[in-house]
Parts: sequence; C-alpha cells; structure tokens
Amino acid sequence: MTAVNDLSYSGWSRIRACPLRAAFALDPTTTGLDRGTPYSAIGNARHRLFELVAEGRREGRVDPNRRWVRVQFDRCVSMERDRLTEQWSPAEVPPVRGWPDIALTRAKISKELGTEDGPDWPEPQITSPDAGAIANTFYSPTVPVLPRPGEVATEVTLRDTQRALWGRIDRLENRSGVIVVVDFKSGIGASREQLIERHRLQLLFYAGLVNQSYGVWPVLELVPVNGGAVHLDYDHTDVESVRAEAVADRAGFNADAAAGNLASAVQASAERCAWCPFQPVCPALLSQWSTASSGAAPLGRSVSLATGRVQEVRHHHSSTDVVLSQSQQLTAPAGEVVVTRLPPGLTTSIGDGLTVSRVSPAGSDRVVRAQWDSLYWTTSFGERRG
Repeated sequence: MTAVNDLSYSGWSRIRACPLRAAFALDPTTTGLDRGTPYSAIGNARHRLFELVAEGRREGRVDPNRRWVRVQFDRCVSMERDRLTEQWSPAEVPPVRGWPDIALTRAKISKELGTEDGPDWPEPQITSPDAGAIANTFYSPTVPVLPRPGEVATEVTLRDTQRALWGRIDRLENRSGVIVVVDFKSGIGASREQLIERHRLQLLFYAGLVNQSYGVWPVLELVPVNGGAVHLDYDHTDVESVRAEAVADRAGFNADAAAGNLASAVQASAERCAWCPFQPVCPALLSQWSTASSGAAPLGRSVSLATGRVQEVRHHHSSTDVVLSQSQQLTAPAGEVVVTRLPPGLTTSIGDGLTVSRVSPAGSDRVVRAQWDSLYWTTSFGERRG
C-alpha cells in the first residue's frame, strides 16, 4: 500500500471522509477505477462557472447576461466530456444532451448567475480542474513571490515543507499590505454561519500554508457567488490545531494502511458510498450488505452492484452476459443473477469472482444491465474496465 507523504487539503478531506477510498485512489492496482461520470462532470462545470462569475463580480463587473452564462456552461461541459472520453476509452460517452438533468441544470445556473439585460463578458480562459487525487506528486520547491500591494495572484500552490502539507488557493490578494486568502464558493441558499461551518478547516489549513511560506498571517475570506464576502475570524492556535490534526490523520492513515486495518474503521452506508468509483473492490461495502439484510430495500442507482461467482458466460457479437451466484441482496436479490451488456470478449471464467458496479434492473428482479460506465473486477484477472 502506498503511503501518503505530501498531504493536500483535498487529500486530507478524502482521508477524513473515507480512508478506504483514499487508499484505493493511491493503490496502483485500483486507482484506474477512479474516473468521472456525467454527474461529476456537470458538478465540475458548474463549479468552474461559479468561480468565473465570482471572479468577475469581485473585479466590479455588472452581472453577465444569461446567454453568456449558458455559452460558458456549455464550454465547460464540453471540456468535461472530452475528459470523460479520454478516461473511459474505448467505452462511448453519451452525448451531453442525454446526460441526466443537464437541461434543467443549464437553465437553473443561467438564472442564478445571469440577468436578462446584462452585458456579454469577455471570453474567459477556461481550464479543466484537477482530478484532486491524493497520490504523491512532485511540486517545485520554489515558493511563489508574495503579491505586492494592489496585486492579485490566482491558483497559488503553497507548501509547508516542515509538515509536508500543501494546497492550492483560489486567490491571494495584497490589499495595501494586508494579505487576503480568497476562496470562491457557490454559497447559494447558505447562511454566513453555514458557510463558515462548511469551510472553516479549509481556510485555516490555507492560513497555515501562507504563514509558513511568507511569515504573515492572512485575512480569510469566503466569497459566495451571490453575495458579499464572509470573513472568518481565527486565532493562531486554531491554525496550529488544524495542522496537528492533519499530520495526525495522515500518520494514522499510513499506520492503518500498513497494518491492513482500514476496512475495520469504515462503516458503509448509502450516503457514504454513493457514486464511489471503488464500489467493486470495497470490502466494507460488500460485507455490510449481507444476507442478514434480505428484507432491506434494493440499493439505489448511486450504490448499484452485482457480485458473486461466475456460473455461466454467454458471449455475443456486441456484448457478454454473465450468470452469477450472488450471496447478498444488492441491486438484485441473493441467488442466481444475470448481468447483461458487459463488454464483448470479456475475459472471465466459470468459478471466478466478479463484481460489477452501476448496474440497473432490466425487466426482472434477477436480471441487471451493465451501463456504459459500469466498472467490473474479477478476482482471477484483476481490473477489467467497462
């Protein structure tokens, strides 16, 4: 198991949310399962557009018109689809117009961020966001130059070399000698207290990076896209506590990973496991939905699995069907389950263990259908990508 050395804020969040998911993202045998979906692509596009509009409002621009917002949203989504196509090749990513709730999201975001009679803003430089993986990565040891009075630096990566912590700050401003960390959030419908509660750890983490890099304590500011700035008051001891907590969590994660104890620390749930790309290999998820819960409701689309021993393999011209002996109630009840529409030429044999995620019922409670983005795992042959 690969240990976490350099720990980013996003990596720390991942460890806190689910150490197993963090471990699978680091493991070279399973990290390939971590690919996007139309849901995550829409979320990324939405977030990027929120940032663009928040930055423009920050610079004093009048709100853009809704047509401009829709055009930029389409550009962001198109870029995300290109990313999905690269991740899922040779599987065919559906056209954007067929993605779930895409039309509703587009209309809603144009109403939230634009006005009927606003101006066209200049065409922004849109780049695809990072995947956010916590794997060890090389970073330049050079510390960015502190912005001078009146200057603004964006997407600033800072490191705490003493503690091996790092993060990327949306915006670092120098306001007449006062350094300000600015973090953009959607913030729609959230109160000041809710915003601070959700993002307090992140801002304190960034404050520590700024102090370690420049020797100054910054002002911390959250900027929701539809409102004024929210300031976080803090004490230097708050930052020290957050730093110590992050370092301790990393040490605990590395120790549990080395000892093989991560699964025992995780309690699977529909909320925690929803849309996790590592569902096919997660021992906690597979063991905790057992025959003991046979009266439970079927799992939803966000946690959808078929798993068991292969009893029969049926190869067709354009797909493969597999019959599994399933001991648990998952998307289908325990017993014999047929999984259809797996990739043609699937390499699996009778007696293998096979787990397939993102399946949907297919006309019978004993038949489930693999989707274009289904992932599957066999115990004999390792990862097979749907």
